[in-house]
Amino acid sequence: MKLNALKRRNIRPDESGIAVLLALMMGLVLSAGASALLINQLYAKRLSSSESYQQISEAAAINGFNRILALLNSQNKETYRGFLFTLDNQENTSAPNNGYSWLNLKNNQELNLEEICTDTSIGMPKHPIESNVWPVDEVPFHTSDSRMFREDPKGTIQAFYRLRGYSSPSKTGVGEGVFEVEGVVKRINNSGKEQLLARTLLTRSLYVNGVISSTDDWGVLTAQHLVLGPARINGPGRILHLINNDQPYQKQEGCSNEVRLQQTNGKSDNDNQLGSRIWPVLNRTLPQSNLYSFKPKIDEHIWSFDDTANPCGPRRRRSAICTRTKTGRSRRAAEGVVKNGNTVRIPNTTICPGHSGDCHVYIEHINLQNGSRLLIENDNRPVVLHMELPQGASPSPNGMSGGIQLRNGAEICGVNAGSNRCNHQAERLVITATSGSSPQDCQPSQQQLKIEGQSLPAAMVALPRGSIQLEGDTELRGMIWAKSFCANGYQLTLTTTDANTNQHLSEPAGELWQWQSIGFNGIGRTVNRGILGTGLDTFRQW
Repeated sequence: MKLNALKRRNIRPDESGIAVLLALMMGLVLSAGASALLINQLYAKRLSSSESYQQISEAAAINGFNRILALLNSQNKETYRGFLFTLDNQENTSAPNNGYSWLNLKNNQELNLEEICTDTSIGMPKHPIESNVWPVDEVPFHTSDSRMFREDPKGTIQAFYRLRGYSSPSKTGVGEGVFEVEGVVKRINNSGKEQLLARTLLTRSLYVNGVISSTDDWGVLTAQHLVLGPARINGPGRILHLINNDQPYQKQEGCSNEVRLQQTNGKSDNDNQLGSRIWPVLNRTLPQSNLYSFKPKIDEHIWSFDDTANPCGPRRRRSAICTRTKTGRSRRAAEGVVKNGNTVRIPNTTICPGHSGDCHVYIEHINLQNGSRLLIENDNRPVVLHMELPQGASPSPNGMSGGIQLRNGAEICGVNAGSNRCNHQAERLVITATSGSSPQDCQPSQQQLKIEGQSLPAAMVALPRGSIQLEGDTELRGMIWAKSFCANGYQLTLTTTDANTNQHLSEPAGELWQWQSIGFNGIGRTVNRGILGTGLDTFRQW
């Protein structure tokens, strides 16, 4: 009895309630912890899914850009769309096609292309969805691409891309072009309803350049004013017509061969492909004469050659070959030349100091007739004849023309040392001028080259402010770049390949004069290419 009483006194009623409360609190804590852990796991899973969708959208933007660029850079001439590099393609709701000029390629006049006869009828590629337009509307990636296409219980996860905008460098297509391409990720449920999951905007800058893709497109005869006549081109190359007004070519059938011949005063009597060789280009300039200078050595004399008048030297020893100093006006017979009848050969040791580098000789007058031959040794180093006076030189005496005229079997050509036989290496004999009156037509001008027959068998002619006049049917191996070319009813037969290797002359000329090192890629019909990035990519995600 006494022991049982003691046991009852040790168990208090309030202590049993506290135990129950502690058990309940412990259960609550455990439940809250489990709930927090579950919520954290759910949030992490959702965050992981979101990050995954953003990564897919970024990949879609990059992949979409690559697909657009690959199409614009296509090497296939039948699918050439590189001209799009020259056209802005920015959304503007107040403009036709909402400002997307890439969608309006059937009207060249509105596009205002530099190469105005480019065929733009190819249009845009077909969009996978019939009612949409590539690449402005969202383009889905193929469902076989596991990076761009997934499935979950709620539907399919699919990626798209679209071109949001493009800013061209200029009408020439040379400079920095900026692309904006969107990558989009959507969930498409079984009923077809779409849910946007992620979007990324890629902004990428590219250097865009115009290149001549083949020797067929080189401007072997290039002029702003063209009276072409019955010309004939032997070898690859185009006749480049540099124009300031494209209206004649914007008419119906304005780029037909017939219109091209009409606008250049050409006749296809001797070459039925002549019209197709003519390529009009808007607002392009002629290459500068400094293309023919890499290690220049300047001859210290000013030369003149005339077998009809204006001789020099003592009365009893008159000479048709004269020189004077840059600061003097008095002329004297040239020294160091080799004469043999009516043939004069100028050794490479007679002109320009040293034995290396390109030799530059200033000519104030050449007038040769009656079978006179002027031979210039140019096998050891190339020779550039300047139809002008050097800077700071005294004016020409006796009203000398500053031009070159070759008639009645007269000839100028490059020869090997000690030889009287033309070597036909056109790239090693250059006739050029950097000054002049820039003739707008076929009227007489200061820097004027008059040739006929085979009076200039092989040469590169670069007269950005001068003109060429034919005095008879003419044969020339080389390339001609001039302000004006005037056939005067005679036929020019222009050969554009090397006599020994049959290479197009642009190849040995480019190698000899190191054109690539100065960034000169040629002049002619160009194709535009996106080459390298010019800045860092930026990504905007939302």
